Amino acid sequence: MFTHDFPSDWGSLDDKLVVRFLHSNYYNLEKAKSTAELFFSLRAAAPELLTNRDPRSPNLQKVLKIINLAHYTTADNRNLWIWQLNDPGMEAYDYLEDARLFFLSTDAWLLQNDNLQAEDIVILDVKDISLRFLTKFNVSIAKKLSKYQEAIHIVNSPPIIDKLYAIMKPFMKQDMTSMVSALYLPNSPPIIDKLNAIMKQDMTSMVSALYLPNSPPIIDKL
Repeated sequence: MFTHDFPSDWGSLDDKLVVRFLHSNYYNLEKAKSTAELFFSLRAAAPELLTNRDPRSPNLQKVLKIINLAHYTTADNRNLWIWQLNDPGMEAYDYLEDARLFFLSTDAWLLQNDNLQAEDIVILDVKDISLRFLTKFNVSIAKKLSKYQEAIHIVNSPPIIDKLYAIMKPFMKQDMTSMVSALYLPNSPPIIDKLNAIMKQDMTSMVSALYLPNSPPIIDKL
């Protein structure tokens, strides 16, 4: 995996990372350098998210039983990341382990993928989120995770999501708050309809990578 400290010179950076930093900043060298410095400084400040994350370990096996993750590259070259919680009582949910899984998944994708997508879109299926989330929430981790967010679409959201979003909002970048789209229908139509509205593309071949072997409800919907 990537080191936590910023390398002493650009020549020692992984070529894939250099290209991504440049691409994400429209090949502006100074902006790319700032992005690289932010990337490594955030990782250095969050060692708890980058350790003890062997996917075969008991802690991550536990979270993989209740969280479904999928990634899809759209026809117009955008990354679609899907997250779904399947833990109705939130008995097993662990915010730290969820964050570890997020970093593990994105790191694995960065290491193995050479394509340069136009943007990232995150879809959160929050059907099982409840007030109990407040007892699981970690402010310190939330501040670190918010730096990585792009466009976010929330589906199957219960009424309580308004209050939870109000709590999370202070930890989000200012330009991010206008990018959050919440869909509040309690008995929402198949998620494929929402994805079609978001993507404006044919979604018949949906998932290219799935991190959970058990067939989750979201895949049935797709």
